[in-house]
Amino acid sequence: MGDYAIAGVPGKGAKILLDYAGTAGSATGKILPTGRVLDCISVPSLGMLEVSIVDAANPVCFVKAGALGLAGTEGPRDERITNLLATVELIRGMSARIIGLVQDESKARMESPAIPLLSIVSPPADYVSFSDRRQIRAGDVDFVARVFYMQEMHKTHSVTAAVCTAAAALIPGTVVNQVACPSVHATKVVRIGHPSGVIPIEAEVGNLPGGGVELRKAALGRTSRRIMDGFVYVPESLFSAD
Repeated sequence: MGDYAIAGVPGKGAKILLDYAGTAGSATGKILPTGRVLDCISVPSLGMLEVSIVDAANPVCFVKAGALGLAGTEGPRDERITNLLATVELIRGMSARIIGLVQDESKARMESPAIPLLSIVSPPADYVSFSDRRQIRAGDVDFVARVFYMQEMHKTHSVTAAVCTAAAALIPGTVVNQVACPSVHATKVVRIGHPSGVIPIEAEVGNLPGGGVELRKAALGRTSRRIMDGFVYVPESLFSAD
């Protein structure tokens, strides 16, 4: 058994720490696919928008919530979110084109519907958990994130996106780094506030000789529990008289 709990997941179990350090450049071969911590894209009705595209476990395009007119603490069913889904998909499609996953951003939903993911990030804030209505305190998170997967906001936060988000938080200059508490560089624990709670990631990045970024650690807790037991019946004829 165990007493480790995952926000948004029922029950508790024994804690297992999984390290995703080897997943940098999972889809593009580089943790910073464009070679930059910031890229600017022109989005109809929004104008020029700063994004950070990072690839660890899965590529994610990060945008500041404020740039979309959001507080960042909205939940999956918030009307402000559902009204913005088409714009979110357009930005995601544009980032897919930038990193070479599609040639036409308007076809990203058909040709690359799952990646990159898109995440909106904002500074720490109080909000109410989507799943159980608990109060999440600003002091318990290093920043707030809302990740979109398959054209919907995730009710919690996917593991692969969490790994990428933690890495982005530690890379100076990214939009995630800009909204994160500076203490993440000292603690090397990134606490992501998602719609249903908090997911902590033990993370560390470093500089490679000659430039570039190395993901040295990206570990998070999962749970293990016994799911079955049983009996095996062995015929007596298989045993000798001895």
